[in-house]
Amino acid sequence: MGVLKRSMNPTSANIIDHLAALEARVHYLEEMNRLRFYDASDPEPMRGFRDIIVTESTHPYVVNWWPPGHLIGYEHSFVHTVADFVKAVIAGKKIEPDFADGLKTQRVLDAIQRARPLSSL
Repeated sequence: MGVLKRSMNPTSANIIDHLAALEARVHYLEEMNRLRFYDASDPEPMRGFRDIIVTESTHPYVVNWWPPGHLIGYEHSFVHTVADFVKAVIAGKKIEPDFADGLKTQRVLDAIQRARPLSSL
């Protein structure tokens, strides 16, 4: 199981890290169109963080926004959430994530917080 962490670095960038035994993902909230990815199973000469642009034309949501490589904002994720919700309601499909998924997430976050208070990060 990986560790999810939100922290502030010295350059005051909001960061979300996912650290696992063989991989790491780093997402800076100031650059939401980029994902830094590290895979320890890569051949040794190729190891290191990769900078992945998530606004390339293959991403399912990018068609609704800017040309590839442009920044997206925090608000864009909410627009897509509402659009997905409305589409599911119209189509009569199960809405995911649902409140049960949210409750599971809250329980995990609560367990993490109890295990290690934020003041110790």
